[in-house]
This record gives sequence, structure tokens and C-alpha cells, in this order.
Amino acid sequence: MSGALLNGRYRIIRELGSGGQGRTFLCQDMGLLGNPYCAVKQLRPANTNDPTLLNKAKRLFSQEIEALGKVGHHPQIPRLLDTFEENNEFYLAQEYVDGVSLSQELPPGKLWQENQVIEMLREVLQILQFIHQQEVIHRDIKPDNIIRRNIDNKLVLIDFGCLKQVGDTQLTTQGRKVLSTMAVGTQGYMASEQHQGRAFPCSDLYALGMVGIQALTGKSAIELQMKYTEPLSGEVQWQPLAPHVNPHLVGILSEMVAYRASDRFQSTTEVLQVLPPVYSPPTPSPQPTPSPQPTPLPQPTPSPQSKQGSKARGIIVLVGFIGLIFVLSLIPSFLNQAKAKQSEAKAYIGSINKGQQVYYVEYTRFSDNIDDLGLGIKLETENYSYNISKIDSSSHVISTATARDKRLKSYSGIVYIVNVGNGKITTSMICETNEPSSRVPDDFESFDKCPSGSSGL
Repeated sequence: MSGALLNGRYRIIRELGSGGQGRTFLCQDMGLLGNPYCAVKQLRPANTNDPTLLNKAKRLFSQEIEALGKVGHHPQIPRLLDTFEENNEFYLAQEYVDGVSLSQELPPGKLWQENQVIEMLREVLQILQFIHQQEVIHRDIKPDNIIRRNIDNKLVLIDFGCLKQVGDTQLTTQGRKVLSTMAVGTQGYMASEQHQGRAFPCSDLYALGMVGIQALTGKSAIELQMKYTEPLSGEVQWQPLAPHVNPHLVGILSEMVAYRASDRFQSTTEVLQVLPPVYSPPTPSPQPTPSPQPTPLPQPTPSPQSKQGSKARGIIVLVGFIGLIFVLSLIPSFLNQAKAKQSEAKAYIGSINKGQQVYYVEYTRFSDNIDDLGLGIKLETENYSYNISKIDSSSHVISTATARDKRLKSYSGIVYIVNVGNGKITTSMICETNEPSSRVPDDFESFDKCPSGSSGL
């Protein structure tokens, strides 16, 4: 189609990409001075012969275009330039972003430094913060849709997944075709709820977390989901693949990709508040040249004692008030930091449980030494101490994460044997104290029930 003219205005230069719902072209806008480049996306409904279905697709297209119009004013989101229809196909023209996608920067096996991952997370989170404030969900965050713009090296978010619904149809039980909003997204980056056609702001956080984990492990998102997911909990057990990563960052990413939406961070603000700063070595500041000392001015005559006392009391009250406001402002920040730190413990206990299950399959017994599991987990971190507290190597093993800060919750994990028919299987559970505590819940009365004062995750 090179050279063809769309809507009598957009001359096709080449195809940029294609998918089940249509194609994207690099075009020149012949209607503007200088004929600037733009990206024109073609969206094809699956069945254009059904008038009812076509009308529904048109309405949905209009709604999604309105959503894109809301977010297109952000400097790191392509501007929506035009929309039109031709031959029952929908088109939208957007600003063309000349750059390199993160999928090109992250070939299989390529590892990023922690600082690179933190910088990427912060920049994309700030874009998502704006998007979510407009009540729009991207729904298809992945390396292909994050472009590093050549002109300024900034990341740009493209290709909103909401438009993929326009051409999607499915059969009902009565054999009637209806518009479907199921499974919008890309396998490997899709949160569990997206498989049921639902999406929340934390669905975007899940996808972004998977991009971060991919960058730290060198494993593709689909490989992480297929090979490293705990079958019972649905959690991605990626931590053993990156034992070098700071536990604080491990906790943040693990909470971003929690299987249940309710277990994730619920907003970009929550993640940004706990995301660690990028480390850069301090540079010595230049020593200032000594300057001549000015002659001191005469001091004013002290005011009467009563006025001094009144002024002092006023200052004390003011300072106390400011201090109270400052302390109150720190409370939400600390709660989010505690949540991230606790995510470390949940992730590590989950990995230990998984490691014990693998160990049992190989040796038909559990291990009393975390190091034997080959997870690379530090037994002492800034926030937690990890230990095997109780074990019967032939029936069960209990591991613990004891909080080193009394404001954090503690955790225990149990792996135990269940007889099924003529065979045996292992199953696991993680328990969390109901309140912050340095007392670990390891006194299990029965293997399938958390100890008193704790709840199962």
C-alpha cells in the first residue's frame, strides 16, 4: 500500500506494524505545510456485514477516541491528530514518535542495572499517574509500547490497549455474535483480572512490574509466567533469578505483580512514594574562597522581659504546630514504606516455600538449611531475619520472616505433605500477623490453618 492516500490526505510511506485488529502505517500528512510524519492506525471490526455489531463498534470507537483525547496533552504520550472512517474501517492519526522501543533495548538475556530499572519505573509511573488521573487505563503496558524518543531520550507510552476492543467479537451461548472486551492486553504482561475482561489502575502496575522484572532477570515475561509461577498461589517466583537485587526493590516489584489485584499497590502514587532514589556517588563540593568578615553592627537594646517571654512562647507554639503537621504528613508515606518492606518478606517466604517443594521432589525430604535451596536469599536483611524454625523432614517444614522493626508484620511459611490416592504431593501456605509484631506465627495446630493472631495470604 506504499504511496496510497488515506482519507485523501495521509500518504502511506511504510507499514510500522500489524496485528489481529489492524495495521499501523507511517504516513505523511499532505494537508499540512511541510508534510510532517504521523502514525495512522487502522482498526478493522471482525464482522462489517452485521449492522448491529458495526454500530456498537462505532460507539465504542468514539468512546475510546474521547479517552485518548484526554491523555494526549501529556508530553510523553503521542497527540491524537485526526480520526476518520473508510470502507467500514476506523482510522486514527497520531503524532509519530521517532525512537527505539524497550523491546529493542531488552533482548533476551540482557540485564539492566538496578538504577536503570528504577529510572524506567519512575518515568513510566509518572506518565501512568497522569493517565489514571484522567480515569483512563492503558491496559497494554509492555516493552514494545514504551519508546525511548531520540530527540530527548525520554520514554513515551504508545498504543493504548483500549482500542483493541473495537474489532473484537465472540459467540454467545445462543450463537449470536457480540462485542467482547475479553483479554485485552499481551500474554505475559496481563494481570489475572484482564483475562476476565476487567482492568483497574493496578492492572497497569502489574504489567509495568513485569517489565521491571524482565529487565532484572533477562527472562521474557511469558517465560516468567509459564515457568516460574507458583501453581497454587499464582505468584511469580522470580526472586531466585535475581539474588543480587536490593530486597527493597524486590519487595516493590513483587507487590506490583501480586496475583490478586487487592494485594497490589493500588495507585502510582503509592509506588512512587516507596521507590528508592537512584544512587549516584557524591561529588566533592568546591571549597568556597574565604571572604572578609563584615564589621558587626551594633545590637539593638533588648526589649522588656515580658515581651521576650511572649515572643518565645509564640515561637514554641508555632514550631510545635509545624512539627505536628510534619509528623502527620509522614504517616501515609510510612504506611506505604511498610507495605513495600513487608512485600520483601512475603516474596522471600514464598520463594523458600517453592524451594522446599522442589527440594522434596528431588530428595524426598525437606531441608533444614535455607542455603541448601539455592535461592541466594540473605538470612539477615535490613528489615527481616529469615530462618527455618520447625521441621520434620518427612512431613513438614516451617520457615519464618521475623520483623526487625516493631512497626512491621512478621510472616511464616509452611510446606507439608498431603496424601492423594496412592501418592503424595506438597502444598504450601503463607501466614501474616494481623498486627505489626516481631513474634512469628509458627505454632501451627494444623497444617492447613494459620496460627492464632495471623491470617493466610
